[in-house]
Amino acid sequence: MKRWILLALAALLSASCEFKEVKREVGYKGKARVDPWLAAERFSQRMGHSTESLLHWRAPETTDAVWFVPAVVFNNRSYVRQAESWTEQGGHLILLIEHASAASHDWSKSFLTPDLEAPFREFLHRASIELEEGASKKADRFEFEGGNYKVNAESKFSVRGQTTNSGLLASVPFGDGRITVVTDARIFRNRWIDESDHASLLDAIIDQSDYDGTVVFMRGMELSLWKMVKEHLWALLVGLAVLVFFWLWKNLARFGPVEAAQAPSEL
Repeated sequence: MKRWILLALAALLSASCEFKEVKREVGYKGKARVDPWLAAERFSQRMGHSTESLLHWRAPETTDAVWFVPAVVFNNRSYVRQAESWTEQGGHLILLIEHASAASHDWSKSFLTPDLEAPFREFLHRASIELEEGASKKADRFEFEGGNYKVNAESKFSVRGQTTNSGLLASVPFGDGRITVVTDARIFRNRWIDESDHASLLDAIIDQSDYDGTVVFMRGMELSLWKMVKEHLWALLVGLAVLVFFWLWKNLARFGPVEAAQAPSEL
């Protein structure tokens, strides 16, 4: 027996094992993984601005100067009415269309196409902004208030203002304030903000406001029932299946009928 064991060990050690090592980026850890605007917030702070990060909606205040908001947040008329009133009084509202969801991290291979509700589209119509969805378009330059910025942007959405041609960025006055639409929000996300002139463009957009105040980054996310089920329901189903298995194993007869505790009477 010992001889056979030694032969088996020798054969195992002499066998060659081939493998391939693959390195894959999985993204940031900690706060940067759940807050795609963390780098933009810290950059704004270094430029001397007061910033605030919001996970849930609140009405803009008079002390707020600039709001960065994913378009999917405006899924009801109450939010739109509050933002519209604040913008007319002098606020600068930056609307992020595609790739703005905080539910996906920067290394995710899939970004869901945003489902833009009627209240948001009606708001753009009142601001004389046209938003169209079609074939994917790329842009390597953005012109903003006389400046020319090198960018790496791509989006299925194109936007056009009152006096601007169709593109991936448009900025129009609205009352005493301003509305800026950026169709590709990746240029301001953690992974890409240090590329090209993305940070310079962010600083120019913030400085466009005529009022000093807080720069607010809204970490809104697009809620998808199917995505939530796919990501979280499987754990509940696995636990439920294990529980049912043990309950069946405990209560059902496994090897024929259960023998009686007492033998039947011969009578």
